Amino acid sequence: MIALISRWKLKNGCTDELVQALKELTIQVEQKEPETLSYNVHITAKPPLDSDNQPLNPPAKNIPNQLQTEVIFYERYANAAAFSAHVTGEIFNEFRQKYIHHFYQSPDKAGWPQTDNTYLELEADFTR
Repeated sequence: MIALISRWKLKNGCTDELVQALKELTIQVEQKEPETLSYNVHITAKPPLDSDNQPLNPPAKNIPNQLQTEVIFYERYANAAAFSAHVTGEIFNEFRQKYIHHFYQSPDKAGWPQTDNTYLELEADFTR
């Protein structure tokens, strides 16, 4: 299994257009990439607890999309071939090409987002 966290740096926050595109990307990956085991897209949220681990009262408000600094993907693939198929595939590359203007671009690879990728080794697992 291949698992990773990929952080894409946003230029000017996360627009409503981009939020919708990320939702559509996730649906397409789920429907058309059967060996993609998990594909979760996140933006930053404020912590629900204070420094004493007590619930914030009133609860913290969401960070507005325009103040977001990155999109965070948590991805799991059945194997290296499935990961390669995703990264070289039509769904991912159409999204990347169409929405690259929302992200800082890689200094090493034109047309690709600047990312911070962390590959993960599964030691234990639980999903409810």
